[in-house]
Amino acid sequence: MTSTGQRVVLFDGVCVLCCASAHLLMRLDRRTRFRLGTIQSLAGQQVLQQLGMSPDDPESFVLLEGSRAYTHSTACIRILWRLSLPMKVLGLLLWLVPRPLRDALYRTVARHRFHWFGRRDYCMVPSAAMGEHIWQPEVAQTAAEPVQRNRQGMV
Repeated sequence: MTSTGQRVVLFDGVCVLCCASAHLLMRLDRRTRFRLGTIQSLAGQQVLQQLGMSPDDPESFVLLEGSRAYTHSTACIRILWRLSLPMKVLGLLLWLVPRPLRDALYRTVARHRFHWFGRRDYCMVPSAAMGEHIWQPEVAQTAAEPVQRNRQGMV
């Protein structure tokens, strides 16, 4: 799904909360471990289609690590684990919360995010300020690789 070792975060580019989270991730990710892409992009839509997800689904947020895809709170926690302190500690604390409970909270925020935080009239467009955080997929590769699935917060 992504190049070996590459981590990609797909987020909703019209969601104010999601865009703010993406900007925060860029500031915290000093070693550029993550690439960012929107679910509205062609490559983002292809990945969601492979995963059986809809870009219109309010819960569409995906972390791609190699051939694996993580969603919901597990994706958030795996991102936190890859950042510096104190984010690693926050990830550990969230991991201690039972997954059904943390996913229920995630789904509640996801369903109400436009009402609570707002919605943009346009999709976030990658800019030069994003630098190496911009995901530039090879579309043919994205469409060809299989996705591994399991029950641990992965699709």
